[in-house]
Amino acid sequence: MKKILMVALSLFFSFCQLDQMIMKAELISFANSKDFGIQGNTYEIIEVDLLKQITAKLQELKANGKLDKIQSDIKQKMINSVNNPKPVTSITKTTIAKDWLYDPSVSLNHNLYDQKGRAFYIAGTKVNPLDKISLSKTLIFIDGSDEIQVKWALKKYRNLGNQNKLTKIILVKGAIIELMNNSKVRLYFDQNGVITKKFGIRHVPATVEQEDKMLRIREVVL
Repeated sequence: MKKILMVALSLFFSFCQLDQMIMKAELISFANSKDFGIQGNTYEIIEVDLLKQITAKLQELKANGKLDKIQSDIKQKMINSVNNPKPVTSITKTTIAKDWLYDPSVSLNHNLYDQKGRAFYIAGTKVNPLDKISLSKTLIFIDGSDEIQVKWALKKYRNLGNQNKLTKIILVKGAIIELMNNSKVRLYFDQNGVITKKFGIRHVPATVEQEDKMLRIREVVL
């Protein structure tokens, strides 16, 4: 039963949509109808159990072999979705080298209080998170569908030494699962471009490293 749950749900919603269409048609017919009294014999309306309809349809699909194909298609779509996240379309390939400093400091317009009601942050105070926590890793942003960028990033990743502790490769596009399997390196993906937007990165490859209490961002031409 678990194997056919997704198909059952899909069929369920299809039946629901069909019921809604029938209901609308019946309402229109009712609104335009007149009472002509009883014409001929009358019979009790028998409602067919929806679950039985779904079960019968699933049994029919299983018998003709279509159920396995539906399950296989759903599984493949899920795999493709995970392996190919939505790309950050606003990011393009670097054609002009550029670097700048990014100040990660923040300033809120309201106080922050601890669990005892004591203010530990006063509105308007500028706070730099790098005063408390250092960015110990180099962040490397690349287009995972560009073989040249992938090779460059992996070479830089390995040359920096102490691999996982010192670097993180972040994709803005590409088949992340496939790349991880091929490179044996853990990769990340900038979902919806949240990180690149925060840093103002518009082109890749790019790197982010800490420099004193600021972040040095470089868009690199290969």
